[in-house]
Amino acid sequence: GSTTEVEAHTLSAKTDATNGYSVTVKGGTLSFGTTTIPGLGATSSTSNPGTEQFGLRMTAAGGSGAVNSIYAGSGFAFAASTSTASQVASSTVGDNATTTYSVRYLVNIAGTTRSANYTTNLVYIITANF
Repeated sequence: GSTTEVEAHTLSAKTDATNGYSVTVKGGTLSFGTTTIPGLGATSSTSNPGTEQFGLRMTAAGGSGAVNSIYAGSGFAFAASTSTASQVASSTVGDNATTTYSVRYLVNIAGTTRSANYTTNLVYIITANF
């Protein structure tokens, strides 16, 4: 593992819809079979090595978009599930200007966490708000 953060990927969003857009994420936490690493929930939390944690955080650059407060700043959160989407970012205006969102993920494990290749499938959805 590493304590050095790196950008996992970027998302770009823009619209000319009158009331902007919303960006959501949907998907489960990390798992291997029936073993899962719990998501942090809807509260921004700090990294705590030695405990099982899965979360994400984002930053926004350009345009009029902003990151939802639980996913912004120095903490991490993960309030989505396979059946429930969590809003991660939005814009309230349709200025047709591109906002680039940088996404970072946090995964910590406990000393007793089963060794395996944990995976997840996260889907990001942008919806225009007319």
